[in-house]
Amino acid sequence: MNCCRRRCNCIHNEPNDERLVIIERGIRGPRGFTGPQGIMGPPGNQGATGPQGPQGIQGVPGGGGNTGPTGPTGPRGATGATGATGPQGIPGVTGATGPQGLQGVQGLQGVQGNPGVTGPTGATGATGATGATGLSGATGATGATGSQGLQGIQGNPGATGPTGATGATGPQGLQGVPGVTGPTGPTGADGADGVTGATGPTGATGSVGPTGPTGATGATGAASTNGLAAYGGLYSTDTSTVPLTTTAVDLPLASTLPALNETYGANSITVDLAGDYELNYGMVGSTVPTSIVTMSVTSNGTTIPSSLKINEFANGTPHTMTGSTIVTLPAGAVLTLQASSDVATTFTPTTDSNRYLIAKKLDNVTP
Repeated sequence: MNCCRRRCNCIHNEPNDERLVIIERGIRGPRGFTGPQGIMGPPGNQGATGPQGPQGIQGVPGGGGNTGPTGPTGPRGATGATGATGPQGIPGVTGATGPQGLQGVQGLQGVQGNPGVTGPTGATGATGATGATGLSGATGATGATGSQGLQGIQGNPGATGPTGATGATGPQGLQGVPGVTGPTGPTGADGADGVTGATGPTGATGSVGPTGPTGATGATGAASTNGLAAYGGLYSTDTSTVPLTTTAVDLPLASTLPALNETYGANSITVDLAGDYELNYGMVGSTVPTSIVTMSVTSNGTTIPSSLKINEFANGTPHTMTGSTIVTLPAGAVLTLQASSDVATTFTPTTDSNRYLIAKKLDNVTP
């Protein structure tokens, strides 16, 4: 568009001339080849910023040409006023990426000259032909951000890399909450009866319980003409210890009871009459160490089988062994109370009556 009748594309400096000069931009030509970067020359004087013209319609992108050699940097023109933003053009098809060229040698940094005096803004000349691309000038102000282009097609996934080495085992985590108890399973079939175990040793005799209350006196019976034909007994309160071994020994019985038709010897009773006799006997005390004690009554040095008693004495714990039997004895039979142990041990009597032997004839007395 011309500004005067002469169509000379000029601006007349006439007084009060307020006409607007509009410069039309032509169609962008094809991009030249990028040449090698030359040595940067000294920057030129910066001109005044002029008004920016309106943005033209975006042309069709040309094919990527070879990069030509970088020309010398021309003087920077005045920046025009920012024009109105034109409508967004239709995005063109993305072309194939060309091979990357070799990087040129970095040129030497030129010496920076002294800034010159800013001259008056000259008239805008006509747009000349596009020259060779010069060196990149100073970075201009950041332009408005354009709209985002379409997303490219996703590339094919790469091949899976080799599996890495197994890492070290981490510390043990906190214990989880116990799970809910499952339902009780069905009861299994009864197993076969096991083999009967061997009989264990006889347990220790318990301590003597307290004496029970005296019962009521019974009615007086009719007078009898019968009684014991013979009776008698020995006992001991001596607390002297008695060694026991596997060989039976007579237990000391120094104290006597009333007697009839029986006589006493050293730790023995002799019956004067033949007949059936009730024998009562016992011993109370402890042994050290633990041992199995056997107690019996002998007649003329022979053990009476029905009088045999066996009990385990725990180490240092008092125990009571008692016995009673009925046996037929000849006149003149000598009775003694004997004891032995499975191991060598020491019997310690208690402090009361701790050993005794009593013999009572059961035959009736003829009136």
